[in-house]
Amino acid sequence: MKDKIMDEKNKEQSIGIVELLVDTDNGLREKSKMIGKFGEIALTEIANDSDWHRSRKGFMGYEEYNILELKNGLWVVSRGYKCGSYPGDEFIGDIIAIRLMEKNADATEIGYMIRQGSYFQNTVIVGMAGGQIGTNGNVHGKILERMLPRQLNENILADAVVEQGYIDLNLNPIYKSRVQYKKGFGEVLSKVVIEALEKE
Repeated sequence: MKDKIMDEKNKEQSIGIVELLVDTDNGLREKSKMIGKFGEIALTEIANDSDWHRSRKGFMGYEEYNILELKNGLWVVSRGYKCGSYPGDEFIGDIIAIRLMEKNADATEIGYMIRQGSYFQNTVIVGMAGGQIGTNGNVHGKILERMLPRQLNENILADAVVEQGYIDLNLNPIYKSRVQYKKGFGEVLSKVVIEALEKE
C-alpha cells in the first residue's frame, strides 16, 4: 500500500495521536454511567532501563476514569499519558479498560486496580510516538486487531515520515511528521472500543 502524504487541503481536517486519544476518551465519557477523579495520579510501569547504579523508568499516568455499563457488565475506562523517564519515549498515551467486579468500588480501589496493570496489561489502544495506534495481545486487543484495519484505512490522512539515517540519543527514530487522522475518528474509535469490550 502506498504511503499517504498530507496535503494542505487536509491539514485543517486532521488531528494527531494525542487529540485522537482525547476524542476517543470523550466519546467513551458520553456513554459513561459515572466519571471519577483519582486523589493522586495512578501510575503503571511501561518500561524500565534501570541498573545497579541508576533508575530509569517510564510510566503511564491516569488522573480520571469513566465507568461504562455495557451488555456484559461494568467496565472502568481511563486515558493515560506517558510520564517518567526515557525508556517509555516510544509511547504517547493509551486507553485502558478493566472489568469491574465490585459495583461500589471507589476511586482508591479503582486506582489500585489500575496500578496492578503494568506493561499494558489492561491497554485497549496505545498511541505511539510516530502517531500510530497499537493494541495489546490481550483479548480485547485481539478483537480490535480484527476490527481496526478498515477503520484505520478510511481515517488516516497521512503516514508518519521518519528522518532517514538519524536516531535520537535513546536510539529512537526522529520523525519529520507523525500520523494524521481525520477529525471525527475519535468518535468512531470509541464505538469500536465499546464493541470490542462487549465481545469479550
